Amino acid sequence: MATRKSFESVTAIYPATVRTLTTWTADRIRAAELQADGGSYRLASDCCDWILTDDRVETLTTRVEALTGLTPTFEASGDKRRSNRAVKALDAQEDWWEGYSDAELTQLHIWGVLLGVSLARHYWDADEDHGGRLLPHPEWWPTQTLQQDQQTRKWSIADSTNQRHDVAAGDSEWILHTPYGKNRPHARGKWRALARWVLFKELARQDWSRHSEKASTLVASAPDGSTKDQRKQLAADLAEIGGDAVVALSPGYRLDLLEVEANTKAIYESQIELANKAISIIIRGSAQTTEVGDKGSRSAVEVQERKGDNVKLVWDANTLGATIHKQSLSWWAEFNYGDRRLAPWPSWPVKPEEDLKVKVETEEKSFDTVDKAEKLGFKVDRKKFLEQHKIDWAEEGERPKAPELPPGTPPVPGQPPADGEPPKDAPPPAPPADPKTPPKGKARASLDKLLALAKTRTSGHDDAQSYADELVQQGLDAAAPLLEQTLAAIEEELDAATSYDDLKTRLQARYETLDPHELADIVESVMVLGELAGRVGVNQDA
Repeated sequence: MATRKSFESVTAIYPATVRTLTTWTADRIRAAELQADGGSYRLASDCCDWILTDDRVETLTTRVEALTGLTPTFEASGDKRRSNRAVKALDAQEDWWEGYSDAELTQLHIWGVLLGVSLARHYWDADEDHGGRLLPHPEWWPTQTLQQDQQTRKWSIADSTNQRHDVAAGDSEWILHTPYGKNRPHARGKWRALARWVLFKELARQDWSRHSEKASTLVASAPDGSTKDQRKQLAADLAEIGGDAVVALSPGYRLDLLEVEANTKAIYESQIELANKAISIIIRGSAQTTEVGDKGSRSAVEVQERKGDNVKLVWDANTLGATIHKQSLSWWAEFNYGDRRLAPWPSWPVKPEEDLKVKVETEEKSFDTVDKAEKLGFKVDRKKFLEQHKIDWAEEGERPKAPELPPGTPPVPGQPPADGEPPKDAPPPAPPADPKTPPKGKARASLDKLLALAKTRTSGHDDAQSYADELVQQGLDAAAPLLEQTLAAIEEELDAATSYDDLKTRLQARYETLDPHELADIVESVMVLGELAGRVGVNQDA
C-alpha cells in the first residue's frame, strides 16, 4: 500500500512524444475502431486529436469548461468531526485550488467524454504553505501509448523513454477516468460518432476549395495545321501568365474562358451546416440556438437548456466528481488524515436556478384553486397540497374566520356573524328573481314607456334616428333609479365600514343581495329595439 513517505519525493516521468501525420479517411477511422477494440488506443487517440481541430467540436471544450469554471463545494463523509477538518482544508485553506488545476481537470474530462477513457498522473508534493500537507497536482497524459491487455484487462502506458508503466485506477499514482464505464469505454466515446461527420465536413471544404480554384479555366485552341511543338509552347505560355496579363494571339488561335455553372455555395455550405448540426447534437444533446430560426427560438432555447446543456452539465459533474473522489481525494485524505473514508465529495452548483416568476404564478393559481374548492365545500388536505407543490415557506393551518364587527355596528343584512350562525333578527333571504317575471318597482313606468316605443312607426332615416335617440333616453330614465339604489348602498357601506377588510365584507354581502334582472331587461330591450329600428330605417330608405 502506498504511504505518505513513499510519495514525499516522486520520480518524474514524462509522457512519450507522439507525432501524428495522418490523412483521415473512412477506412482509417474504421481501422482505429478495430485497433481500439483490440486494446491499443494509438489510432483512436490520433483520431481524437484530429477531431478536436474542428471549429464546431470546440463546443465540447465549452461544455466542460462550463463545469470546471464553477466553484465547487465539498460534502463531508466518514467521521463528522474529522471530515469537517478535511472539508475545511480543501475549501478554506485552498488545498483544492492549489492541488487541482482547472486546465488539467478540463483536459481529463474532455478526453474522457471524447475517447471514453482518459489518463492523469499524480505528482504528490508536500506544500509548506498548506501545513505540510501532500497535494496531488494531477496532470493529464496523452493516451496514444495507452494499451489494455485483452486477457488480463490490465492497462499500461509508455513514458518518454519508451518504458511501460502499469496503470491501475485509483492506485494513488494514476487516475483512469472512464465516464462511460470500465468495459470497452471507447465504444461509447463521442469520437466514433463525431469522426465521420468531421470527415464529411472536411471533404465538403476540400471540394469547395477545389471548385474555387477551378471556378474558371482558360481553354486555348490552335488552328488546323499547327504542330505539336506549337501547341506545347502555347500551353506553357498560358501556364506562366500572371493575373493581369494581356494575351495577343496569332491568327487562327483562340482563347476561351470556361466557368463553373453549378451553385457551389448551395451545395457545399448546406453540407457543412448539416455536419455542424449533427456535431452539436452529439456534443450538447441539441442543435445550436442560432440554428433554429426566429420561429420558436425561445422554446428551442428552453428545450436545449432543459434537455441538453443542463442534463450534460449534471452528468459531467457527477462522473468527474466520482472519479476525483475515488481515485484522488481518497488518497489525499489517506496521506494527510490517515483515513480514506474522510475524503470529501466535490459538488459543483450545476442544478439550474428556479424561475421565481414562474414559481410565483404557479403558486398563485394553486392557491386560487384551493380557495375555490373550500368555498364549494370540499375539504382540502393542506399538508399534502404543500408537499405536492413543493411550497416550503408556508405551513398548514385553518381557514381564517370572517372579521368580527366592532360593538354597536348594525349587522349587514344577509351576512352571518363571525361564528357562522345566522342573526336572529335577520329577515328571511329573498327568493332568487325569476328572469321571466316582469320587473317591479320604480322603473316599471319607464320600462313600459320604453316598450311602448316598439309600437311606433318610423318612415325614413331621420325618423329612425329620432326613434333611436328617444330609445336611449327612455333606457337611461328606466335604469337611473336602479343605479341610484346601488350607489346609495355603496355609500352607506363606505360610511359604516371601520376597516378595509370590513368594507370588503360589507360590499360582498351587498353584492349577493342585488337583483340584476331589472337592469338586464332594460339594457336588453334598448339593444334589441335599437337594432330593429335600424333595420327598419335601412329597408325604408332602400
